[in-house]
Amino acid sequence: MWKKTNTYLEQPNIEFSRKCFFIVANPSETNEYYFWSSFQKINDANSERLILPIIESRAFDYDNNGKMDEINIDISLTLPNSSFKVTYIFYFLQFKVYLDYRSVMELDIPIIGSIDRSYPSNQAFILGDLHFLQKVPLPSYGNYDFLDNFESDNTTEFGNLTNSFQVDDSLLQLFPLELHYQNMRRNYTLDIISKTEYFMPYIMNDENNEFIFHFNFKTRLQVLTYRTSAMELFKWFWLQYFTIFVFTKLLFRILSSFLYENQILSTLVSDPFKERKYD
Repeated sequence: MWKKTNTYLEQPNIEFSRKCFFIVANPSETNEYYFWSSFQKINDANSERLILPIIESRAFDYDNNGKMDEINIDISLTLPNSSFKVTYIFYFLQFKVYLDYRSVMELDIPIIGSIDRSYPSNQAFILGDLHFLQKVPLPSYGNYDFLDNFESDNTTEFGNLTNSFQVDDSLLQLFPLELHYQNMRRNYTLDIISKTEYFMPYIMNDENNEFIFHFNFKTRLQVLTYRTSAMELFKWFWLQYFTIFVFTKLLFRILSSFLYENQILSTLVSDPFKERKYD
């Protein structure tokens, strides 16, 4: 039996790349929505609904191993007026993921999600553990840069909608769905394990007309699957061969001894040192 993959404990090094995309809306009462992104192509497509953010991010390495154990991100979006109430949000945050236990890898992977509530809010909290997910085993050795790890090469950075970019009022309904479909085609993704989403009820404040995203993520050791290298396959082959050889030889010796000692098989004893008689 050939062992084609191996599993290892590894903590991915995950860093916020400051590439993101946000939508705030109230679809139950009005068709109005506003957004901000770090991608100029999206901003140019519907600039009249663009709002400005304040982005703050902090990362902590508690055990000093060079890998971030906690990431805090706060995004403040200034709303155009106080009468606009947010009941729906969409978020897209892109992260750099580094792996170096076996092969050295760098990946650009987003976190995508949304919250839809029946009541308005001006703050959302998204908490949990960032978990690296893989649909295929990782390479056993080498250096790799997976800037887009799609199953197909026919997808642009933001999917097929960016080819025509007719987003205008369909941005709210169609574009987030396209991003989810695009993320499904990735071989390697990020997920939020033990996720908690808290949509804080609206707090009236005339001086502070903004919506704030609070993200708090932990990264921990996890089990990753790598392909087995040629040398590991060779070593595994010899280990199996040696085990089978020793077991077979031992079994044959025990069985032979049992048969002879209990005279199950007839035996003929000869003395090679006995003098030969000649006529």
